[in-house]
Order: sequence, then C-alpha cells, then structure tokens
Amino acid sequence: MTSTLCPVCMQLFSKGIRFVPSSLVELAGLRCLRCRAIHAIVEDTTELRSDDPLLGVHIELGRMMYVDLYSSDGQMNRCHSFHVFRTREDETVDIFPGIGVGRAVAGNAGDQTTIDFIKDRLLECSRHSKCEKQRDRPLPTRLVRIHQDSSSLSLAETAGQSGRYAALSYCWGDTAQMVKTDHSTLELHKREIPWGKLPKTIQDAIDVTRALGLEYIWVDALCIIQGSQDGNKGDWETEAAKMADYYSNALVTIGASSAASADQGIFTPREEWHAPKRVEISDWDGRSWEGLQQKQLLAQERPTGDLMRLGRGDTGPISARGWTFQENSLASRMIHFTSLGLMWECRQHMTTENGHTLVQEGVTTTSIIRNLQANPPIDDAGDTWANFVLLYTARTLRYHSDRLAAIAGIASWLKQHRPEFRRYQAGLWEDTIANDLSWIVFDSKSSHPAFSEFPSWSWTSVNERVCFLFPPSSSVVGEKLCHMDANAPTKSSSNVPHPRPSEFVSVTQHELYLRAPMQRAYLELAHSAAGSDFERLDFKLSLFADPRVVGAVGATGVQPPTPRFFPDSHLRLTEIVEFDGSRIEAVRRSEISSPFCAEVFLLWCGWGKPGDSNARSYTGVVLSKVANGRYARVGAVSCSIPLDQEGFICGSCESVVLV
Repeated sequence: MTSTLCPVCMQLFSKGIRFVPSSLVELAGLRCLRCRAIHAIVEDTTELRSDDPLLGVHIELGRMMYVDLYSSDGQMNRCHSFHVFRTREDETVDIFPGIGVGRAVAGNAGDQTTIDFIKDRLLECSRHSKCEKQRDRPLPTRLVRIHQDSSSLSLAETAGQSGRYAALSYCWGDTAQMVKTDHSTLELHKREIPWGKLPKTIQDAIDVTRALGLEYIWVDALCIIQGSQDGNKGDWETEAAKMADYYSNALVTIGASSAASADQGIFTPREEWHAPKRVEISDWDGRSWEGLQQKQLLAQERPTGDLMRLGRGDTGPISARGWTFQENSLASRMIHFTSLGLMWECRQHMTTENGHTLVQEGVTTTSIIRNLQANPPIDDAGDTWANFVLLYTARTLRYHSDRLAAIAGIASWLKQHRPEFRRYQAGLWEDTIANDLSWIVFDSKSSHPAFSEFPSWSWTSVNERVCFLFPPSSSVVGEKLCHMDANAPTKSSSNVPHPRPSEFVSVTQHELYLRAPMQRAYLELAHSAAGSDFERLDFKLSLFADPRVVGAVGATGVQPPTPRFFPDSHLRLTEIVEFDGSRIEAVRRSEISSPFCAEVFLLWCGWGKPGDSNARSYTGVVLSKVANGRYARVGAVSCSIPLDQEGFICGSCESVVLV
C-alpha cells in the first residue's frame, strides 16, 4: 500500500529535520496515514493529550523516527521522548518512508539480544572501509584463557602468538578488594584463576567474551604483574607502554561504562525505558489498517537527553577515569554498556542499541584518533596533543604517579604512526615544545601542590586540568620563539624509532634544554588569602623592559603593558645557595601562599596575531632560579603588546635548562 505525500509530509520527510504544529489535533484531522500515525503514537504513548495547548512535536528522521513532546513552558518534567521503528520482519518500506528497522532496548543487558547486537555490529564493521580488518593479530604478553568446555580460567603466556581476543575497560574502584596478578599469585593464576574471587565486572566481561566465541580476554589487573617490589615495576612499565597495541589489536573492547567500581558488574540497572507498544492506526474512513497491525509499527518511550550525552562521549563513570581515556581512544571497536543501553563505537560508525546513528559533538578522544588515521601529515600537531591533554587531565586518577603512564599508550601510538611526533619527554614533544610548554591550570578555584617525581615544566607536575595558551585560538599569523637546544646532551634512546617503554611511562630525564628569549621581571603577592583559598590570590607581574625603550617612552607617559600571570599552584619565597656560596631568594611552589616580591624570569614561547590586529599576543612561562644555574617553572604568562610597544618584550635568545 502506498500513498502520495501530503503537504505536511512533504515538509516532514523531504526536509527530515523538524515539524512543529500548533496542536496535535491538526495532524489527526488530516486525511493522511502518516500524519495520523504521529497522532496515534502520541495518544498511545504518553499521558499528554492532543488537546493540551502546551504541546509541540519535534521529529528527526533517520533509520527511525524520533518524536519529542515538550511543554511550551519548558518544564522538563513534562517532556517525553520516544522513537518509532519497524521490526526486522517487516519489509514494507513504502508506507512510511523514513521509518526504518530498529530495535527495542531491552530491560536487561545480560540476555541474548545483547550478544546478537554485538555480533551484528562486528559483521557490519567488517565491511567498513575505515575500520581495521578483523583478522588474527599479535597477542599481548599474557591473556586470560577462557576454556569453552568448562568454567575454568587460567593466565596464558601468549607473547609471540597471533589470534583474536577481547579487552576490558572498566573502573577498578576499591583496589584493596581487587583480585590482581602479582609476584605471589603469578604461578597460581597460570594454573587457574578462581572464578569466585573475581569481581562482578570481570565475570560479566568473561561471560560476554565466551558468548562471542572468543578464547581470550585482556584484563589489566590479571594480565599485568602489579606492584613495584621485587622488580615487578619493570613488567608494569613495559606492559603499560604496550596498551596502544593491546587495545587497537583487540577484536572488541568491552566497556563497563556505567559501573563505578569492579564489583558492580557490566549489566547494571538501566534508566527507565517503557516497554515498546504496538501502535494501531485507523485510516481516514475509520477502518482499521490491518497491514500495519500485522507489521508492528512500534513506539518506545526513552529517557530524555540520552543521545546528546552519548554523542559527547559521556557514557557513565568510566568517562571520568584517567586510565580509560587511552583505552577508549585506542580501541578499534568498543561496545559500551551504559545505563541507557548499548552503544557501539568503531572508526567509522557510532550507533546505539535501538539503531540510532550517533553524531559526535565537539572534540572527543576517538574523533582525534580517527582524524589522525585518515589524514596526511598535519600542520597543527601542537593543537592535536593539546586536545588530548585537555581531555585527559579532566579525568581523575587514584594515584598521581600514574599521570604520565596513563597516557603512555597514546604517546606511543603517535610516535609509531605520525611523523609529526618524534622525541617525547615527560608529556611534551620536541617538535611542538612551544605549544606544550604553555600549559596553564584550567580551574583556579583550587590547586594542589606540585609532585616532585615530575619536572616543574611538565603539566604532569600538577594535579589539575590544564589547557594551553599558545597559539592563541584567533591567531592567523605567529611565530614560535622557543626551541629545543640542538647542542644539549641527549640520551641516545630518545631518538631511536622504538625507545624503551620507560620513555613513555616514567620520567627518564628531568632537565629540559631550550633556546628561547628570556627577560627579567618582578612577581609580587601583596596579600595572602585566608587558608588555602587559591582563587583569591592576587599576583602581580611587572616587566623589566629594555632601558632604552623605557627612557624613550617614559617621556611620552606610555606605561609598560601589564602581563597576565597564571600560577601553577600556591607560591612562597625560599632561599637557595649559588655556586659561589651566595644566598638568593627564589620563588617555589608550595601548599600555601605567603606575601612576597621577588625576581623571576620570563621565557617567551611565541606570539600570535590576527591579521587585522595592531597588537601581538605573547605567551611564555615564568621561571625562578634553582641552584647550579637551572630554572624551575612557577607559572605561565600572556601579554598583549601593541606593535609600536614591542620594545617592552626584550631578551636575546639564550640556552636555558629547566628542571
């Protein structure tokens, strides 16, 4: 049965964007089956009636039809959202063009429909041109072997072998209760891993892996020798640096997205989805449309706002954990078990359990990797790494000492696959050093003290989210003023194609040798805030300009520009001893600030300028002296300088060592 499109349908289906009538009665009165279907769906699916003057209808067409009902007063408690679809058995497409085959979201994620959905997505992904071919891949050093003929498990040494396996991405939670492979349990786990001692999340992941017909699954707690005693840290560092390969080579990564800890399981309770309802529609003569009743046009009400949340990459507690950042970024295929249903993600496609194709919103981890895989060498490598760091540092880590290791897989992947990323040192890249040095603490409301295991110049030394000053986002022209010192001593392993794993996982060299313009300045804190109130600290940074320029402009009354200072943390004054035994005052990071005024040094990273602007925006880092002629970072600086006053930015290019 077919029919021509009415004027409403012409707008509804040809544009496929939105249609907002003044009331649903207008739809019901039209002699059109499609329009009457919308009316019947609303009548049968919600308690809101068509005579409610506050109703509006918003429809989006894709593989299914989405209808959002909302009140004009904007009250979210009167908002309903549902999707309309045909079942797979219904092949009639000409009656309702635009309403495709969909799936009802099951109330329980642990049934067979879950496995069927994953298998369907794997089959579809195998046909994608942008996705990795599903063939045997090099296996990790160790894997959990799932014996198909029994419920027993064991830890298998699989280095040097090829095959297919799943990987697990999850939140540990209470590490004291986590079953781990360490020096004392390694041999035991090779014989058998006790099922009853495994947390629910790992048990569920093993069940999914077995149902998919896979023999192996990689779980970090079981496949990496945990701990730092008895030389085990070497295994941990080696394996942590290989995570890029482990997740990209896995046939599928299972994401326990809605579980905040390993004991909650993968099949966590879902947000309320109403049971799908079959909608019976009568034609304009009042006779029942038997064909539709037999073919089961279904409408299922869903939680509001879910698709936007998933499109932003917010899949649940797993999205806030630092370690899972690279796991999601590097996975070739990932199935997210969320409270809203299943979400599939591969290099070419994102879709939900009900069949909706997701569009990523903004910059996400997978969108960055996808662009890097598809595109030739890029000019904005600094922006690429800055986006990674911005997204990564927004997440939390149980141990700050993992701050470098938990992104080591991404750094390793970039070095292997992209020519723009060569030498790597403590979270910064040689080719983008001017960009990478210009990080600032993103949220100044609180600040933790620095961590001595990381150098002061690295963003890993602060326990905060960071963003980057250089280059200014509006810049169309600019210049990098800071570069690695070509004459500096380097470790030979830093420049070989495949450096030691420790190059990515831990700091092997605290010194950073640079060539950049430097100038003196004064940093002052007149008043300290009460307690540890970091946000209220009022730092003032004053330039020391070239004396000749100061003399020239002083007569005209032109004042030096005022730079903006971004402290890395609380600061205080301390005393250091120079080579000759003299004592000088220097600024240091601290847990609490106290008033001071001291000499500091500005190392300029670069400048940017919009094409029609008469000023340049300079960015740099603020340094304080350290013994033995070295400098430590205490903050960052930005300064807008009119072109006729650039003499205030002075300093010749010199060699500088940062620690």
